[in-house]
Amino acid sequence: NDRGGNDTPAIGSGKHHGGYFSGSDRQQANPKLLSHKWENAFTLDGGTWGYSRVSPLSSYLNVSTMLYEVVSTVAYGGNALINVGPTSDGRIATIFQERLLQLGSWLSVNGDAVYGTTKWREQNDTSSHGIEHGVYYTASKAADGPVYAHALSWPEGNVLHLTQPITTSHTTVRMLGCSASLSWHKPLSGDEGLVVEIPSLTPVQLPSSNGPWVFELIGVK
Repeated sequence: NDRGGNDTPAIGSGKHHGGYFSGSDRQQANPKLLSHKWENAFTLDGGTWGYSRVSPLSSYLNVSTMLYEVVSTVAYGGNALINVGPTSDGRIATIFQERLLQLGSWLSVNGDAVYGTTKWREQNDTSSHGIEHGVYYTASKAADGPVYAHALSWPEGNVLHLTQPITTSHTTVRMLGCSASLSWHKPLSGDEGLVVEIPSLTPVQLPSSNGPWVFELIGVK
């Protein structure tokens, strides 16, 4: 990549010339990155890339922010590199262990929507998206494989409105990690997209208590 020293300006600044762009901490995904290999290298302690005994709790990324960085990066075809600063004797602080275990737990359910995927024709569903709101898309690299909709917040009223997928006679929808059946229908307005109806679920039926919740769309274009 083109990372060197401490001067790592944001991608798009015109100061990147390598085959693999690597920007500043928490490089935000954007359409300019779609045509080039790139990386979002970010640190779980927002104040330092090393270990600091004086970092306040507010300095550490919470699980929602960490997963937002991962999902938004993958949706735009990027690689997520997550940094944790070890102590002087090589130990990983408990809060870093917790974040990495939380990431692993989420991936154990939703890994199909990350590993072996690529950017889809659309990266997000609406112009409003960010930490704990909006929907990002990834797609299987397999021919005619599924598209994955990552809902960063729980759909209001248990109804998920997706504007970008084009449905077919073979379209099916399921939530990764959830055995409950989901139904869908086309928008009543007649526009493209689909509306996913989620039944009432008990906490045990939910794949996780916090998002993103991932919906696998089969048979969409």
